[in-house]
Amino acid sequence: MKNFFKTVLFFCAIVSFVGCDSDNDSNSNSDTVEFIDSWEMVSLEASEVSTTNNQGQSVSSVSEIIAQNIDITIEFTENPEEFTAEGSFELLTATIIDGETILEENEIISDVSVSGAYNRDGDLIAFSNVFVFANTSAGDVMETGGILGLKVEELSSTTLILSLEGTTIEQEEDGETVTTSVNAQIVFTRL
Repeated sequence: MKNFFKTVLFFCAIVSFVGCDSDNDSNSNSDTVEFIDSWEMVSLEASEVSTTNNQGQSVSSVSEIIAQNIDITIEFTENPEEFTAEGSFELLTATIIDGETILEENEIISDVSVSGAYNRDGDLIAFSNVFVFANTSAGDVMETGGILGLKVEELSSTTLILSLEGTTIEQEEDGETVTTSVNAQIVFTRL
């Protein structure tokens, strides 16, 4: 289940983008500052709250995730509306159950290659034909498809800050249901 979450978080970090105007005009003005360019990811922080139900038993956990040793670039082009991303990073995860840290993981994600198309419609950029490939300690990850949006917290001539708030993912497998709520913030600088 954790690998599924990491794939989703990875997908969020690399290919998701929403052009929502911020309520604070000094932080974001997506009408005058263009995002079409090359960006470098400089930070990623996320948290997930998961509840696992299996045969009437329920267990909840909280995981705090940060990226380090980040070497990811993403480029948005205008005509055609496509994007590509590549690089590597490391995810540090601490999982807490009943107030006690029970698991700390360090996962290197390398050989990242992401591509696809996007369509900006008002405050949303929808992605299609998305292809994600990366090498992880658990093996190669290859995913396609999906549409996901992030709120633009800041868009300036030098900085792009995106957030994901309360996105819920539910997955069922072998009689077990895992419901996960994800919050994330990703910071990019313009190259």
